[in-house]
Amino acid sequence: MMEQKKYSDYLQILKEELVPAMGCTEPIAIAYAAAKAREVLGKMPEKVIAKCSGNIIKNAMCVTVPNTGDLVGIKASSIIGVLAGDSSKELEVINEVKEEHIKEYIKDRASSGKSSYTYSKDLAALNKVFGTALTKQDCEVERRSYKEITNNREFKEHHNHINYNNYRNEIDMVRATGMRRESLTKITPSAFNYKKDGTPYQVRLRDERAYGGSNLSEKGGRDRIVDIPHQLQDRVREIVEEHRENGNLDNKPIFDHVPSRLGTHRFRQEFAETTYKNYLEEHGESSTYRGYDKEAIQHTTQQLGHNRMDIVIYNYLSARN
Repeated sequence: MMEQKKYSDYLQILKEELVPAMGCTEPIAIAYAAAKAREVLGKMPEKVIAKCSGNIIKNAMCVTVPNTGDLVGIKASSIIGVLAGDSSKELEVINEVKEEHIKEYIKDRASSGKSSYTYSKDLAALNKVFGTALTKQDCEVERRSYKEITNNREFKEHHNHINYNNYRNEIDMVRATGMRRESLTKITPSAFNYKKDGTPYQVRLRDERAYGGSNLSEKGGRDRIVDIPHQLQDRVREIVEEHRENGNLDNKPIFDHVPSRLGTHRFRQEFAETTYKNYLEEHGESSTYRGYDKEAIQHTTQQLGHNRMDIVIYNYLSARN
C-alpha cells in the first residue's frame, strides 16, 4: 500500500512539473515568449529584443530549432515564435508551421509600407528556410515594377553633403567604365587593356585572382570586358599615369577610399548614354525596342552588367531624358 501511495505521489508531482515540449527547452521557451509577445501586442512586431539569462543563452546558442530548416540559436527561436507560434500550445508553440504563416507575414510587411524589394527578399529567405515555393502572387502582394527601382540613381538629399570636386577622378572613372562602386574601390592599372601607345581602351571586370590579379566580378557575378568610350580614354590614361607617378605599383588600387554617398549610379547613367550613342554612330540603327534601338540597347545592357534591357531603358537612359 505504501509503495502504491509513493508511486501515485511521484506521478502527481511529474504531472504538475512536466509539460510536453517540442525540441530543446531553451529555444522553445524563447519561441513561446516571442509568440506570447506578439499575442499581447496584437500585431506583427517590427523588432524583437530577447533578454535572456546566461543559462538560456548558453543552452540555446547551438541548438537546432524545430521547423526552421535546421537553423540554430536565439534569433531563429525568436523569429519562428513571432512568425508562426501559437502561444496557447505553450512549449509546443511551433509544432505547426504552415504556408499561411509565411503569407500572413509577407502581407503584413507589404501593408506596413515596406518596399517590394524588401518583402521580396523576406519571401525568398523564408522559402529557402521552410522549403516552400511561394510567390508574391500567392501572398496577394504586388510584384515589383522595374519602373519603381531607383536605388541611388536619382539625386537624393544626402548627395548634397559631398564635395564632388574632391572626387573628380573617381567620378570620371565611372563615367568611362560604368563600373559599380564595389569595383571602383578595387580597380588597379593592371585590370585595363592598353593600346600600343599606352592608352587604356578596355577594363576587365572579372575575377582574375587565379592569375595574380584582383576580383572585379560584380553584382550577380556577371563578368565582362567593358569598352571605354573613345571620348574618355585619354582621361582614364591621365588617372592611371597620376597613380603611377605617385610611386604606386600597377597591382595597387587606384583609389584609397570611395564614400558610399558618392552615388555612382548617377555616373553609370552617363556611361550608358555615351555607350548607347557611340554604338549607334558606329553600327547604325537596327530594329526598335520600346522606343530605342534594340542592338544598341543589348550592347549597353551587357556593358553595364545587367540582364534585362528594360532596366537599362527605365533607369539609365530614359531617366536622363
